[in-house]
Amino acid sequence: MTNITKQKPFSKLTDAEKRVTIAKDVLKQLRAKRLIATHMVYFNSEKVEEFYSQTIFNRDTELELSEVIKDEKCNVCALGSLFVCAVDRLDKLKLINFGRCQMQDYLMFFSKKQLDLIECVFEKDMGFMSEYMSKYKSKYKLDLKIAINYTKGIRSPAKQMEKIMKNIIRNKGTFILPKK
Repeated sequence: MTNITKQKPFSKLTDAEKRVTIAKDVLKQLRAKRLIATHMVYFNSEKVEEFYSQTIFNRDTELELSEVIKDEKCNVCALGSLFVCAVDRLDKLKLINFGRCQMQDYLMFFSKKQLDLIECVFEKDMGFMSEYMSKYKSKYKLDLKIAINYTKGIRSPAKQMEKIMKNIIRNKGTFILPKK
């Protein structure tokens, strides 16, 4: 798969190849300390916060998010890390339009089920996640013990995120929990 992703532009990859490429990008960005794995934070960057603290009249509506976060350290959860790396690759999101719905649009090559599963595993039972996870338990026939225990004993959010991304890569673009 490595040779394929180097030969083809990102836009020409299959969805599975895009997922693998993005997961590899996340690992690189974690190692480079650009992404800071953080529980209960989807995506946060000082420069983005700075932009939103300005008055609406001073906003540059043509500014792209990728320009603002280039080389910027970002606090992210597992989904946020995928989003940041997708923005780096897709490079078209206007900062003025940035919002949660656009984040999900940028991860369109992941199924909703995959994104929910990744979120459940990374956030475990942290605060609001207990309710969130029980909702998906019935929807996806998810065994919550397996999801919660997937990163059990790994205290570092970065190491937890690394395990999730390596799973995506190993399984050719699909996050798969072990069987019971």
